[in-house]
Amino acid sequence: MQLGNHIALENEIFIRTYCLLDPYHAYFIRALLEQSRKFSTTEESGFSKIQKPAICLALDNLDQIISRSKELPEFENIIIELGRSVNESNEGAMAVLGWTEVRPLGIRDLLLKSPNNVVRDGFCRLLIAAVARLQASLEDESLDHDELARCRKDYEMMVENIVTSLDELWGCLHVYSRAWDDYFGLLLGLANFGAFPVQVMLEHGFLLKCLEMVWLDREDSKRLKRQYGNYFRLVEKGRKYSHSKLVEVLYVLMTHIDFTLTPSVNNSCRDCNVGKYSLTRAEAELVRPVGRNKDLIFLRKILEQQANPPVSRKIVSVFLAADPEYGLTDSICKVLEEGLRASPAYLCVPFLDATLVFCQMSSDGDRITNLIDYVSKGIDSINDSGGCEHLAFFQSLVKVKNEKAKKDEYWFWSSVVDRIPDWAPTLLHYPERAVRNGVLDFLRQLLFSKEYEDISDDFRQFYRKIGRDLAQASVDKLRRTYLSTADAQPPEVKSMETISLVIMHCTEVYFDERDSDDADFIQQATTVISALEQLAVDVPEELISGSDFHSDGWDDNSMMGSDSDVGLTGSP
Repeated sequence: MQLGNHIALENEIFIRTYCLLDPYHAYFIRALLEQSRKFSTTEESGFSKIQKPAICLALDNLDQIISRSKELPEFENIIIELGRSVNESNEGAMAVLGWTEVRPLGIRDLLLKSPNNVVRDGFCRLLIAAVARLQASLEDESLDHDELARCRKDYEMMVENIVTSLDELWGCLHVYSRAWDDYFGLLLGLANFGAFPVQVMLEHGFLLKCLEMVWLDREDSKRLKRQYGNYFRLVEKGRKYSHSKLVEVLYVLMTHIDFTLTPSVNNSCRDCNVGKYSLTRAEAELVRPVGRNKDLIFLRKILEQQANPPVSRKIVSVFLAADPEYGLTDSICKVLEEGLRASPAYLCVPFLDATLVFCQMSSDGDRITNLIDYVSKGIDSINDSGGCEHLAFFQSLVKVKNEKAKKDEYWFWSSVVDRIPDWAPTLLHYPERAVRNGVLDFLRQLLFSKEYEDISDDFRQFYRKIGRDLAQASVDKLRRTYLSTADAQPPEVKSMETISLVIMHCTEVYFDERDSDDADFIQQATTVISALEQLAVDVPEELISGSDFHSDGWDDNSMMGSDSDVGLTGSP
């Protein structure tokens, strides 16, 4: 018996070494799969039955041999051939999905364990294509009632099997950090098929799982470390996990939630209203505002973590779509206001993006006005961080419209123009030249071009007021920054030139030297600029960077442009 076992083992090693691992064996598997697919279209019953075992054989080889070799012989071709089998018939799709049920470790090996991204991605796409084929058959009008019922049963059974398999892998997911996007990518592909997969995923607790991942950080205010101890220890050691697809899954699941329904008891059936489900009590604790101050901590974490910025903005829209019935406006505004004052200012970028979403979707016009005002006045404190993003915020805001709040594009354009004296001065002498030039171009569009347009007297007076206020705010900004405090840093020539040009332009166009008050201000502005020019010139050379201390500073008026250059098109 021992000799027989030894011979059998030697034979297995020989076959694996000299046959199964030979590249031509992979070619043989691919050719066998291709021929079986062609034979399955014939009317011969014997030939039509060979496709399923051929598919299972190909998947076994992918799992046990091909995916574990560095060269991946014929992998792409086999995946393509399997995809053809799936797309051509329900039988091919059922064979692929049925293999994952017969080989319960197959999903783990090919989706998680494989070190090769090509293997993980290819297998994920194959499973999604198979489910898509089964779902498409549900809309086949040529099928009778019994055939449709059988197709629906197959579809629901296979979706349930895959979600169950993924649920069972949750406990070991932390081991496979490189495969998180593949794991959640498969969940996302299933969720995008609609109501039934989402229902199954909710039943398996994937909404709660995703919420817990968002909450699990160093604060651990929900005491999740005990539940996810192994994961947390790996994170502390520096292991990186991508939450990009996780956040997408979270978003899709949240679109199927009715936040106005009373939370259901954990591990019981959810209430359903027009295809949307209630939260469970455990989920509600992680989603809804908490504490005496009604802090929407979940939204703050989503925006701060920035795992997937576009989807983070969509999650903001989910909350706004639930208002005013859900009553989250106050909590959302509080999150945005706190985030907009983050320091350094680049940390507030996701909150600027979320504020744009709020302006587009909120039904509360007063809150929209207050947030725009809040951003405008906050720019004064950004120092040398986040200037480009704040400029982009206002450039985007002029194109926004909001039907729910009955605010058209002109209203938002006017809101930006009206607050030019609040947000422009800081950006006009921002350290980065690209930001300064961008602000100047934006001011040409919003304000300076109006000097050359045929507009009514009311509009002309409006623009004149904005121009005067801009000049005064810019002079005040320079005085506060450089002249009011003894320990102020000396100005650098290049960072001064743009704001100085704007001040001089505004005094020439919007002020009248014949008016005594205007003449006084023009004199003040000239004095401030001259004083700063002298300070900049007197600064010891070692305090100024060589790249910024250049001879093209004060005499170069090209940035303001000629009269023809300034007249850019703008609204209205």
